[in-house]
Amino acid sequence: MEKIVAQIKQRIDSAIMAIAESKPRRSYLGASSIGEECDRKLWYSYHIGSKIKDPRIHRIMDFGHFSESYIVSMLKHAGYEMFIEDQDGKQFGFDDEEVAGNSDGVIIIDDLPYLFEAKSANDKRFNEMVKVGVEKSDPTYFVQMQVYMKYLDLPNALFFAINKNNGEIHMEIIRYEKIKADYAVNRGKEIIRGTEEEAQRKYKTSAFFKCKWCDFRSNCWGPQPSESSEEVPPFSIGAGILGMGK
Repeated sequence: MEKIVAQIKQRIDSAIMAIAESKPRRSYLGASSIGEECDRKLWYSYHIGSKIKDPRIHRIMDFGHFSESYIVSMLKHAGYEMFIEDQDGKQFGFDDEEVAGNSDGVIIIDDLPYLFEAKSANDKRFNEMVKVGVEKSDPTYFVQMQVYMKYLDLPNALFFAINKNNGEIHMEIIRYEKIKADYAVNRGKEIIRGTEEEAQRKYKTSAFFKCKWCDFRSNCWGPQPSESSEEVPPFSIGAGILGMGK
């Protein structure tokens, strides 16, 4: 019996990794990562890219993507008009030279269009959002929304988060701030158009916990002592193999 279960799991993991390996590397700097605080990591994400080697991480990320569909369904049943695709059947997004992205969609609130962004979060992360707001708790999400509002010409966004532990909901109305959006795009383009050496590290040592979780730690700091690569960082952005990256 245990052998059968182990075989099923192995086949699932193998299938997940086969799909992951077949996907081409992203050729643009996505809106979901443009708010990354470390210049060097931003440079690597564009010029090198990373592929997750743990099928479990792919599953975690895909659960986040699936939750978006559930959130959209809740809002539609609550009577809100949602636009997930444009007239060409594509996600609402933009493409500006090296920078591009696809948003979760647009929601109509009191006859006005709002950018719609949905996220799922564990209990700790969710409570931090509730306590201090998304701009302080997850600056990359905040910047992501600012960039989408810039290119989609929307003055407001609805940020919707659901707690994966207990189903609680947190929402914020985010106002468009042109200065922050323009800065993020210009910074991103400047960093990736520069050299690796010009891109500054955010932290001074590879021992810092965010550096330990960084996909590009070895590229940035050189070979590191053998450490577990299975650990999941507390903050991660993106979608797994079954989801769509932004």
